Amino acid sequence: ITLATMCYVIRVFIYTLVPSGWYVLLVEPLHGITIAAMTLASQEFISEHSPRGKEASAQGLLAAVRSGAGAFLGTYSGGYIIQYLGEVFLYRFYGTLVFIGLIFYQYAIWLKPPEQYHPDEEDDSRPILPQPIVNDST
Repeated sequence: ITLATMCYVIRVFIYTLVPSGWYVLLVEPLHGITIAAMTLASQEFISEHSPRGKEASAQGLLAAVRSGAGAFLGTYSGGYIIQYLGEVFLYRFYGTLVFIGLIFYQYAIWLKPPEQYHPDEEDDSRPILPQPIVNDST
């Protein structure tokens, strides 16, 4: 996630510095790293942090948020920002916003290192489905 985020931030800031569109092709390989690394890392993150037996549903929710709500909000707000403030402001604003998000992510990892997230596989006693409450008093 960190690699993908840093590639994104570097790429969008370089977009604002290039003199013509042809120079964008020089940094476009970072887009491939961004997409591949973020897709792989987010799927892995969701699988590890979702309840056992619910991994596919959690990944479906991730896809809906990223490809549905995220695409809509990004396109809508991006168009508005470009119309009133310009492309350079848009890329620098989003790059800064993503970088701030990366700082918060790294702080969260520092507070609770990844090894604390993962239960020991041999001691994973989480049930696949919630267990019914049995009332023996009748």
